[in-house]
Amino acid sequence: MKKTWKCFLLVLLVLSLAVSGGCRKSDPVDTLKQMLTYLKAGKTNKAETLMYNPEAFSIEEGNRIELKEAVRRHLSWEIVDAHLAEDGTYYEVEMYIHMVDVAEGFGQITDKYIDEMMTDAVNGISWEDDTLSEELVNDLNAMIESDDPPMKDFPVTAYVVPDGDGGWKVFITQDLVNAITGGSLEMLQHDGFSF
Repeated sequence: MKKTWKCFLLVLLVLSLAVSGGCRKSDPVDTLKQMLTYLKAGKTNKAETLMYNPEAFSIEEGNRIELKEAVRRHLSWEIVDAHLAEDGTYYEVEMYIHMVDVAEGFGQITDKYIDEMMTDAVNGISWEDDTLSEELVNDLNAMIESDDPPMKDFPVTAYVVPDGDGGWKVFITQDLVNAITGGSLEMLQHDGFSF
C-alpha cells in the first residue's frame, strides 16, 4: 500500500510538471530563429506557420532570380539584442542578416555588360533587350550559386508578436524580407528592373 501511494504521488508530480511546462510561452527569439532556419532549409510552408502575416512574405514572386537557392546556400544571422517593446506587447529583436548582396552583385555584372556594350556600339553591334535581360539573369544566378559571392550584413529590427495561443509569431516587414533576400526587394522595386 505504501509503495502504491508513492507511485501514485510520483505519477501526479510528473503530470503536473508536464502540464505546467506545456502552458509556458515559447521564447520569441527562438521563434524568429526557427523561422529563419526553416527558410534556410527551403521549408517555406513551415516558416510561414511562424509568421504573423505570411502574405507579406514572398521570395519568388514575379522574378527569375534564384533567391531560394541564395537563401539556402548563404543565409545566416546574428542576434544583437532582444527586448520587450515600450508598451510591453511585443519584442524587438536587433539583428544582422548575413546574406548575398544581390544589388552589389547585380552592379558588378551590369558594369561588365556596359563595357561590352560600349565596345560593341563602337563597332556598330547592337544588343537585343531580351538577350541582355536573359544574360544578366543567368550571370546573377551563377553569382548567387557561387561559393564566393559578395556578402553583406544587413542590420534589421525584427518584431515578434503574441500569436493569441500563448506563443509568438514573426511580424514580416519589408526590411526583413529585403535583408533575407540580400537587398533584392529594394533593387527590384526600382523602375526598369524586370526579372
